[in-house]
Amino acid sequence: MPTVLSVPAIFAAVFCVITWGFNSIAIKIGLQRLDVSTFNFLRFLIVIPFIFFVPRPQLPWGRVALAAFFWNILNFAFLGCALKAGIPPGTLMFIFQANVFFSVFFGKTIFKEAITKRQVVSMIIGFLGVGLLCMDVKTEAMPIIGIIFVLLSAACSSFGVSLAKSITVEDKFSLNIWLNFITFMGFAVATLFDDGFKGAQSFLLSPDMSTVLCLLFTGVLSTTIANFVWVSVLKTNDLSKVVPFMTLIPVVALLTSTAVFDEAITSRKCLAFAIILGSVIYGQIRPRALIKSALHR
Repeated sequence: MPTVLSVPAIFAAVFCVITWGFNSIAIKIGLQRLDVSTFNFLRFLIVIPFIFFVPRPQLPWGRVALAAFFWNILNFAFLGCALKAGIPPGTLMFIFQANVFFSVFFGKTIFKEAITKRQVVSMIIGFLGVGLLCMDVKTEAMPIIGIIFVLLSAACSSFGVSLAKSITVEDKFSLNIWLNFITFMGFAVATLFDDGFKGAQSFLLSPDMSTVLCLLFTGVLSTTIANFVWVSVLKTNDLSKVVPFMTLIPVVALLTSTAVFDEAITSRKCLAFAIILGSVIYGQIRPRALIKSALHR
């Protein structure tokens, strides 16, 4: 693999960062009109036409369904509940960085992957940052139940990604499309039991442009295209060179949320954000390896 990212790879990574940074903003706007299950049902309904053009891969469907259940269904359900509970989108994306630590934990305990002392230290530091955010629970904008929802979302996402990673398949785009199809079926059942599709029917009869754009953005651009682009970059580059870009996602989300929703940025939040980001960077980047790589160019 190349020692440095190519210009196209950098542009692709930046595209994913910006897209996913805007994602929580789009969901927040969409949830102003729709409830969580209906929004996600319509979001994945938009992706359904892809299954008529993308062949179904020959896979262990029990594991695929389990990955979709945790990675998409529970993840997006808890994420929506956190936004509904009042967690600002920018703050949400910083707390969601805990998924890096959950990934390390599940990799070690379930998939028997090696874990380093640096990763353990980074997890402890990261959760100290989340604890600092929890000190704001007395304010209306930071309800403790919302923080719990974000952490549950991060845990489910990490476990689902770990399951998906264990599935051997050449065509990652095909796997992504069919994971989305299973997710659509899951949210269809949830919406049926929630309100019998009344919310979806009401929206389809009188749609508004902002919610339609949010559904298109989250369903097509974020969930389908950006995921595929990201996996393509990972296939041709070392994980250690690509993952640090992920730390920019909450920064994009916070700046956008501040502009759109006037999200407050306090000194305590800034300190907590710095601790969380620093812990992720500390756990992912090894200075000696970077220096060694630079000397061998």
